[in-house]
Amino acid sequence: MKQIALRAWLALILSLLLTVAPKAFGAAQVTVSFDTGTKKVFADAAHAAALGSGSSADGDGCVVELGYYNAANAGHPFAGEWVALTGESSRNVARTSIGDSAGAGPGTVAFSLTFVAGSSATGNNLPATETPLAVRFYNARTIAAATRFNVASSGTWRWREPQPAPANPVVNLSLDDAGLEWLDGAGSAFVTSQSTGHVAPLAGTYQALVTTAPGSAQRGTLRLRLLDSGGTFSAVLAWAGHRYPLRGVLDAEGRWQGLVSQAGRLLRVDLRASKDQLDGNVTFADGTVSSLSGARLWAPSFRNPSPREGAYTLLLVPSGDTATSSPTPPGFAAMTVSALGAVHLQGVLPDGTPFSRGAQLLSDDRLLLDLPSADGGVFGEIVFRDQPQISDADGDCHWANGDPPGAQLHVIASKYDLTAPVLEVNTSVAAQASGNLELTISGAGYEPALARPATLTPSNHLFVLNSRSYQTSLSLVTGSGIFRGSFTNGSGHRVSFSGAIFQKQQLGAGLFRDGAEIGGIELTATGN
Repeated sequence: MKQIALRAWLALILSLLLTVAPKAFGAAQVTVSFDTGTKKVFADAAHAAALGSGSSADGDGCVVELGYYNAANAGHPFAGEWVALTGESSRNVARTSIGDSAGAGPGTVAFSLTFVAGSSATGNNLPATETPLAVRFYNARTIAAATRFNVASSGTWRWREPQPAPANPVVNLSLDDAGLEWLDGAGSAFVTSQSTGHVAPLAGTYQALVTTAPGSAQRGTLRLRLLDSGGTFSAVLAWAGHRYPLRGVLDAEGRWQGLVSQAGRLLRVDLRASKDQLDGNVTFADGTVSSLSGARLWAPSFRNPSPREGAYTLLLVPSGDTATSSPTPPGFAAMTVSALGAVHLQGVLPDGTPFSRGAQLLSDDRLLLDLPSADGGVFGEIVFRDQPQISDADGDCHWANGDPPGAQLHVIASKYDLTAPVLEVNTSVAAQASGNLELTISGAGYEPALARPATLTPSNHLFVLNSRSYQTSLSLVTGSGIFRGSFTNGSGHRVSFSGAIFQKQQLGAGLFRDGAEIGGIELTATGN
């Protein structure tokens, strides 16, 4: 039998976190510090109105984004498409804005941020070494509300190769640096002079998630139907158990602003649609502002099937475990995506709560997850993208009932191919006879863990060897990748378990509930 010190399924969680959200210690990282120095950035060429700094809290002034252009080089720092490392359009968590840092006021900002390679919070879209860096300023608190922007760069603003601490490089940027360049030319220095531009939104149905702040339990959804190229739309905002109907016409820049009320609650909604994207914000009577982000649903067409069509399995890995609590095994799900982009998920959360939910794939390869339950459920988004040997889709979701409450679930998905065998195991007669898999039962008081020899046949028949002696059963639902079974606990009671085959990492993971405790299940190939 194995010792419990670190269960294999916990090692799975840790390996995932080291891949997608490693701690700074020992991980390759870069620290970037930026400040406006003695300068200010203005909204007008007359330098009469500095960009707004918002309240004394960070993150609510005019949007500032540190980033780079993906085709930039030393002679052309603004070549290519903009990629944000911080700010509203970034996939990293930092939301930088004018007024951030103690003592900063209108038109000024200072921040110092560490980017950790591979982290889901700070390591997304990191540039290649020596890529020119830039800072983008908008003339509003959200990109949706902004009408103008400008971008600054300098020949000395270069990304450095990440290194483990204490050798990690520090890159210092300031508007006081020599050789400063501006996207809109020297005459536009320190002014948001460039139009944000606009691409007319495509007719169709849009869906967006509305969240108050990263990690907040409050959320809602907006579903908008754009009827024609003239901008006529109808929408429904769902928030806190109420539904707010919206109707209107987007202006020439794809914007709309209006007041809506329901059950005595008054909200202001700001929308901006461009091409197939939808963003904006919702402002409540108490001044709270919720951000809104989404896109057009995949346009159903059998002539244009979704490239994500197929079967998937998911693991829902808690990332909020504390040092004093027992690590929580991952939840799991089976997911199908149809040719028309319709999505169906069925699975179990890490606390053992089952769920079943339908959804629709967005046109930008995102899937908005909203799994309601009495305790607040799970919500967030996953993005379809290939990460070799890790996942085919991933994202962070908020888990209202996590440990601690509000913890994140890191969701990863793997394509599921039911071609036999579903795991890469030795299927020779000898290997099957001695067991080509090991089933491990851990946690919930099982110390040391229970290890059971199991076999997967070439025809995908999955079972435990000597099942009567071990009092353990195991089977596979081949069509979905879900496995199920049961074992007898120390009190003589049968305990059921279930999990999912995760082909991208060649393992199976799941959980069981024994009384009030949750334990983990893992399937791994043996050396046989």
